[in-house]
Amino acid sequence: MTIDDADLLAYVDRTLAHARAADIERAMHESVDIANRVIWLMASKFPYTEIVGRQSLPALPVALRLRIDRLIAAA
Repeated sequence: MTIDDADLLAYVDRTLAHARAADIERAMHESVDIANRVIWLMASKFPYTEIVGRQSLPALPVALRLRIDRLIAAA
Protein backbone atom coordinates (compact mmCIF):
# COMPACT_ATOMS: atom_id res chain seq x y z
CA MET A 1 0.00 0.00 0.00
CA THR A 2 1.50 3.28 -1.10
CA ILE A 3 0.43 6.38 0.78
CA ASP A 4 1.26 9.76 -0.66
CA ASP A 5 0.71 13.30 0.59
CA ALA A 6 -2.53 13.59 -1.40
CA ASP A 7 -3.91 10.63 0.55
CA LEU A 8 -2.79 12.14 3.84
CA LEU A 9 -4.29 15.53 3.01
CA ALA A 10 -7.56 13.89 2.07
CA TYR A 11 -7.46 11.96 5.35
CA VAL A 12 -6.88 15.16 7.34
CA ASP A 13 -9.65 16.91 5.38
CA ARG A 14 -11.94 13.92 6.01
CA THR A 15 -12.66 13.55 2.32
CA LEU A 16 -11.10 10.11 1.94
CA ALA A 17 -13.24 7.04 1.32
CA HIS A 18 -13.85 5.06 4.50
CA ALA A 19 -11.82 2.05 3.35
CA ARG A 20 -8.85 4.22 2.38
CA ALA A 21 -9.09 6.13 5.67
CA ALA A 22 -8.88 2.80 7.47
CA ASP A 23 -5.73 2.02 5.45
CA ILE A 24 -4.21 5.32 6.58
CA GLU A 25 -5.09 4.63 10.22
CA ARG A 26 -3.46 1.20 10.04
CA ALA A 27 -0.39 2.73 8.43
CA MET A 28 -0.17 5.35 11.18
CA HIS A 29 -0.06 2.56 13.77
CA GLU A 30 2.69 0.82 11.83
CA SER A 31 4.78 3.81 10.79
CA VAL A 32 5.95 6.66 12.98
CA ASP A 33 6.83 8.61 9.83
CA ILE A 34 3.28 8.45 8.48
CA ALA A 35 1.82 9.27 11.89
CA ASN A 36 4.12 12.30 12.17
CA ARG A 37 3.21 13.47 8.67
CA VAL A 38 -0.48 13.33 9.59
CA ILE A 39 0.20 15.22 12.83
CA TRP A 40 2.03 17.97 10.92
CA LEU A 41 -0.74 18.21 8.34
CA MET A 42 -3.35 18.46 11.09
CA ALA A 43 -1.32 21.15 12.86
CA SER A 44 -1.05 23.15 9.66
CA LYS A 45 -4.85 23.29 9.49
CA PHE A 46 -5.18 24.73 13.00
CA PRO A 47 -6.98 28.12 12.88
CA TYR A 48 -4.12 30.09 14.48
CA THR A 49 -5.14 33.43 12.98
CA GLU A 50 -8.71 33.10 14.14
CA ILE A 51 -7.69 32.23 17.69
CA VAL A 52 -4.93 34.82 18.03
CA GLY A 53 -7.15 37.46 16.43
CA ARG A 54 -9.61 37.13 19.32
CA GLN A 55 -6.89 37.62 21.90
CA SER A 56 -7.13 40.90 23.78
CA LEU A 57 -3.83 42.56 24.49
CA PRO A 58 -3.12 44.80 27.47
CA ALA A 59 -2.83 48.53 26.91
CA LEU A 60 0.65 49.82 26.21
CA PRO A 61 2.06 51.67 29.23
CA VAL A 62 2.06 55.44 28.69
CA ALA A 63 5.80 55.78 29.36
CA LEU A 64 6.60 53.15 26.76
CA ARG A 65 4.25 54.71 24.21
CA LEU A 66 5.90 58.12 24.73
CA ARG A 67 9.36 56.61 24.36
CA ILE A 68 8.36 54.90 21.13
CA ASP A 69 6.89 58.16 19.84
CA ARG A 70 10.20 59.93 20.58
CA LEU A 71 12.18 57.21 18.83
CA ILE A 72 9.94 57.43 15.78
CA ALA A 73 10.17 61.22 15.70
CA ALA A 74 13.97 61.03 15.89
CA ALA A 75 14.23 58.58 13.01
